[in-house]
Amino acid sequence: MIIFLIIALINNALTANLKTDNQMKSGVTNNLQIMTEAEQTIYSQLWNKLFSIPRGSACQRKKLLSTIRRELVESGEYPGMKIRVQKNKFWWVKQWGYESAAYFFDFLDPLLRNEVVKEFESIWKDLKAFPAVNPKNPDPFDFKKLITEKGGSLSTSQQKMIKRFTENYDSSSYSISATLPQLESAIVTWKWPTSPGDPTYFRRFIQKYDMNYDGRLNPREFILASLYQNKQTIGSSLCDHCYFEPGKTLDAIFLYLDCNNDGLLSSEEIWKNLPKINRKTAKWNIFAFGNDQSIRTASVNDFILKNGHTKDGFITRSEFRSGLLLGFWDRQTDVTKVLTDDSRTLKNLRWEEGNMIDIALFNYFKKKMKSGLIQ
Repeated sequence: MIIFLIIALINNALTANLKTDNQMKSGVTNNLQIMTEAEQTIYSQLWNKLFSIPRGSACQRKKLLSTIRRELVESGEYPGMKIRVQKNKFWWVKQWGYESAAYFFDFLDPLLRNEVVKEFESIWKDLKAFPAVNPKNPDPFDFKKLITEKGGSLSTSQQKMIKRFTENYDSSSYSISATLPQLESAIVTWKWPTSPGDPTYFRRFIQKYDMNYDGRLNPREFILASLYQNKQTIGSSLCDHCYFEPGKTLDAIFLYLDCNNDGLLSSEEIWKNLPKINRKTAKWNIFAFGNDQSIRTASVNDFILKNGHTKDGFITRSEFRSGLLLGFWDRQTDVTKVLTDDSRTLKNLRWEEGNMIDIALFNYFKKKMKSGLIQ
């Protein structure tokens, strides 16, 4: 039967070439649209044989997530409520601390998290100590004042900004967020890299990291900016709040793992040498079932894939530093504060029995044992 279906598909494809070419030229690229009715029927039959659920159900993930997100926003339970990210504007923000890499960060938490979180708290506290208003340099993103003073005389661009602000306004986040005058004072005082002579630099700085369009940067937005904007200066002693202390620790780990001293780390080097690190706890141990099993290598691979850009399959010291700090940013900040606990790490979905047992790994070995693959 399958052979017959394949032959039929080939025949239909040969006779439909002209139709397909014309449709593609006219902008029709949907796979189902360029199929004949007979082809769709044949593929439906093949899908029924090859897959356990209908194709329509398998393609509903995006719609389902959208529905869940809308319900959480309406109930006030969605993290970063009301945020409507402009399409592709924040494409570069990755789940640095989640997916497979989550296990890698779980393992490193006991050693690194407190030091990194302490630095996050310090940088945010010192930023907020600068004056929120500069009478000599009015804040162009003070939308509340802009609405009151100008009313209906707003320009088109101002109207667009006000519309986004109104749609995404969250008082709990807005009230504690940093203003442009605070950001400008901090960046200059701390000697962070800027663009001298560019009067729009600080405006663009806010616009690049302002994910909820309220004209300010909340803790999550600003700490991301401090890491992503200053990737090349992380760990430097030439600027303030450039993560000098955490940078020393991260450098020490990198240099220990880099056995051939080539300035690059592979997943193999990390995987073989990371178990030697002194975490002073047996919790969240991705090596608990034996390093030779290589069950959790995907966690290291995921970390390198997300952060290694210089050479495929490897990560430099600078990328190692920024990648780890971005992962902790992902897990330990929200729109109102720096987090010191596991309220955002989702560890409870991965570990049980006092954070000693990797749930997915336990089930994996259990299935293998039931199948007689291991004794």
